[in-house]
Amino acid sequence: NNRDLKEFFWMDNEIDDVGCANDIVEAIISHPSINSIRLQKCFGSSVNGYNMLCSFLQSNKPFSHISLESNSIGTMSETDIPDYLATNPPLKHLCLSDNHLTDDDAILIADALKQNTNLKYIRLAGNDITEVGKLALQKAIFDSTSFNSVADCNHTCRIDVFDVNNTPKNLPCGDEKPNRATKLFFLLKTRFEEKSLLHHLDLEFVEDALKL
Repeated sequence: NNRDLKEFFWMDNEIDDVGCANDIVEAIISHPSINSIRLQKCFGSSVNGYNMLCSFLQSNKPFSHISLESNSIGTMSETDIPDYLATNPPLKHLCLSDNHLTDDDAILIADALKQNTNLKYIRLAGNDITEVGKLALQKAIFDSTSFNSVADCNHTCRIDVFDVNNTPKNLPCGDEKPNRATKLFFLLKTRFEEKSLLHHLDLEFVEDALKL
């Protein structure tokens, strides 16, 4: 009955009954004010964590934060997560750490992020994602293939699964313009130092082709 409640946390308290789990999810979705949820290690072996997540994603409720860490979430090649992200919902923070997402999931999420400008942070550490999936996620943020590929990247979201290295990341501010400019400058600087800048400009700088 608390209509002013905006956040709902349920952590380290497993629910083994599917009916109870569905009731909690439905109560959150139908609540008029809750827009931030954290359900950590709460769905037991009898409850499909992925189905619970999909209920939130398919509800059309304008969540700002969704955190479902450690809930044995695996997609079994279903695409609800990237499909949701590709619609550019108002979600700012998505945490799916310590689940069972795979490289295939990471690749699809990476593609979806290129169509998303609202998400500011996604946490995927502790999943079954190898260097293949990490590289796909990294290229969603910075793809140095060309100036156009950099321009087409996501410039608002930070991702926690790839190691800090010498490639630019999106700044915490989530501001698209400075992040985009930083990456373009980095690519210009790198190609200048490699003495390949003029070659790449000749290849890419044609009428209506360069997105600088």
